[in-house]
Amino acid sequence: MKKELTYRYQNTSNGEDAFSMAMKALDRAEREKVFPVKVDFKFDNEFRKIQGKGRGFEISLEFFDKELDLFLDLSFVLKPAKKKILSSIENELCKYI
Repeated sequence: MKKELTYRYQNTSNGEDAFSMAMKALDRAEREKVFPVKVDFKFDNEFRKIQGKGRGFEISLEFFDKELDLFLDLSFVLKPAKKKILSSIENELCKYI
């Protein structure tokens, strides 16, 4: 997977809080079926890492003290929409963290 984005926290003060808020937001989004596709998320509390996998893509979020790194792997079919996907993710991040 390739690193696509580094996002500095705007609404949280550290990586631990950001990770916790992201887990809650993703849990709620899954329950409310916010995503247009099914995504299976795995949460690693020890290393503050979230991995998601869906049809034709994989995403990974790694939380650090002041920012997170986002890694994304898209299938050939989804690559033309990469900028739109990254923009949508960044907009969601700024709502919560």
